[in-house]
Amino acid sequence: MNPANDLRQQRDQLLKQCDSSWEQLEIFDASAPLLDREQSVSTLRRGGRRKRSDEPVKVVTLMETDGVLHWEVGVPVRRTGPGRRGGRLGAARVAGQPLRELKFTTIPPNQIGQFLQTIDDLLTPNQGLWTVNRAGKIVTSKPARPVAKGRILLLIHGTFSNSGNVVESFQSTSHGQAFLRSAIGKYDQVLVWTHPTLSVSPLLNALDLGRHFSSTQAEVDVICHSRGGLVCRFWREAFSPGIAGRSIFVGAPLGGTSLAAPHRLKAVIDLISNISIEVGRGASVAGLVFPLASPFMTAAGGLMKLLGSVTSVVANTPLADAAVTLVPGLAAQSRVGNNAEIVRFRSAPLDSPDYFAVQADFEPPPVGWKFWKLFNARRAGTAIVDAAADAVFDAPNDLVVDTAAMVDLADDVSIANDRTLTFPAGAGVHHVNYFDHQDTIEFFRQRLSRPGFQL
Repeated sequence: MNPANDLRQQRDQLLKQCDSSWEQLEIFDASAPLLDREQSVSTLRRGGRRKRSDEPVKVVTLMETDGVLHWEVGVPVRRTGPGRRGGRLGAARVAGQPLRELKFTTIPPNQIGQFLQTIDDLLTPNQGLWTVNRAGKIVTSKPARPVAKGRILLLIHGTFSNSGNVVESFQSTSHGQAFLRSAIGKYDQVLVWTHPTLSVSPLLNALDLGRHFSSTQAEVDVICHSRGGLVCRFWREAFSPGIAGRSIFVGAPLGGTSLAAPHRLKAVIDLISNISIEVGRGASVAGLVFPLASPFMTAAGGLMKLLGSVTSVVANTPLADAAVTLVPGLAAQSRVGNNAEIVRFRSAPLDSPDYFAVQADFEPPPVGWKFWKLFNARRAGTAIVDAAADAVFDAPNDLVVDTAAMVDLADDVSIANDRTLTFPAGAGVHHVNYFDHQDTIEFFRQRLSRPGFQL
């Protein structure tokens, strides 16, 4: 067995899966004709006639350079001889192997929001509040109505994800299955909140969630992952402050994440593309099972369409460098001092005894994860290569969120250590596998149990 060949096969099948998803976003193989007047990719690859900046069809290329994936706007131009650059398509010459050359019609500026909604609809279908039935299945045939009194367990997913992924994470292990069965048996309701994660901010998700719970007096416990933690906190503190219950934040960017800094959309895309390959390790290649990997890579292609469109409209302007601000769901998670939504909470500290957290400092294993050194300044040790984005993180993190931000409620207020489960470096825990670990599930069980109510 050759691990390199297995990983390559897995990567190729993952990309094959994503091809159909990209087509739903109107992102096509570069050989497909879109407009009569566009140039052929073979001409562009040879460095042929330069494309006009206002030409409506653009090309992006997914490259692999020394085992690391990165996206480029345009078709990398081949050298035509010693010292010669050949033509140019708005992308620098980049060494490496092209894995996918994709083309699309650029998005008009007034349709960017609509395009983000299309990505959300693809990655997060069946949006709304739904019930998890006795069989552990999400029922989407009828919207859920919270019971007037009693106990409710609410599950809230994160970015690029959906409620099905959260429930599937519980179902993927015996300890997760046991916890879910117990929760379904003990709570009066187990609900999931399926919400768009790119086209709107967590604040608006929380507003919508609050409307669903406007008439209940039930006690609501919440398990929320990643960006879902911001949704939960906005909902608890701004829209439904009278509803009692405990909240467990799992890898949540309560203090924002460095991944969503305003100038890092390209870094976000490159990083999640590499993560999509690594989190797929161990998945069934023959069965094409990539429940966590595929959404990351699908989102990467969609965001590259956005970035390619923006750079064509406003090339060489600050807006092109700050394109992440065009994605409300990412911008609201930015770990910067002027993030207005997070600042509101930091100015009104709440040391809630009903808040708990799960956090991790991810240290990659010695085999694989080569890309991680390029995105993590603590691990790099050498200069970042031209093919990769600037380092995203310079402090402990779980691949996606800064570790310190997961307990950070305000400048001088954090979720206490005795209410936090911390996975240290070397434990193998990262942003997309928290629910796989028995310690996480046991933490849920312990923290949600109290006198008169035991899970």
